[in-house]
Amino acid sequence: TQSAGPYTAAGMGMALAAWECRGKTAAEQMAYLHQAAETIADARPTTRSRMALICDGCLNAAEAALAEGRADIDLAIREHVIRTNNRRYGKINQVAKYLVDLFPAHGTVMTQCFGETIIGTVMRAARKQNKDFKVFCAETRPYLQGARLTSYELQRAGVDVTLICDNMASIVMKNGWVQACFVGCDRVAANGDTANKIGTSGVAILAKHYGIPVYVLGPTSTIDMACPDGDHIPIEERDGEEIKTMWYE
Repeated sequence: TQSAGPYTAAGMGMALAAWECRGKTAAEQMAYLHQAAETIADARPTTRSRMALICDGCLNAAEAALAEGRADIDLAIREHVIRTNNRRYGKINQVAKYLVDLFPAHGTVMTQCFGETIIGTVMRAARKQNKDFKVFCAETRPYLQGARLTSYELQRAGVDVTLICDNMASIVMKNGWVQACFVGCDRVAANGDTANKIGTSGVAILAKHYGIPVYVLGPTSTIDMACPDGDHIPIEERDGEEIKTMWYE
């Protein structure tokens, strides 16, 4: 997903690692935490650069806490993660105030996968401005994040949302039922290429064909200037059982 969930989990994972190595010397704790940071950052190849930033922040928090003579390094990291999340949501709320102008006043937008943090915030801002809009939510196979997360969250937020199969995107665009597409992203390369959940490129190509604007939303931490282009973004390969047996048992 592109929500804050995986990144919050990364930080809290570092807090758990600090709890696991409590009682060791300061040097041993930092060595343990550096190893944990490598493991956690590598857990999602497509978002490694961003996960590494989060883990580095936790390492800095741990070093500062040890320098202060604190024994509860796990709590120090947890406090850091909470502060970072609060700052992140504060910034995204500010960004949403500008992005909301891109929403059609009386139209329908389409989403792909799950971008709760940025896309959800923009939609909430649009509702506060009394914009009357609807959402087509693509199911996002094979793991169905769009069906199981995005449509669920939007419905609970009171948004008029319709869940569609991925292969219905073309017909709803052809019928003139979509005025804009909004997606999140896992990483942005230096040349502007973006990586999002599988199927996003198909939505973008269809939208271009039908003259529909596509907006890719993401915080600056998503930009990886060390990655020259999209061909250098590592893509996570998922278990084939997700399409062979998972939904048929």
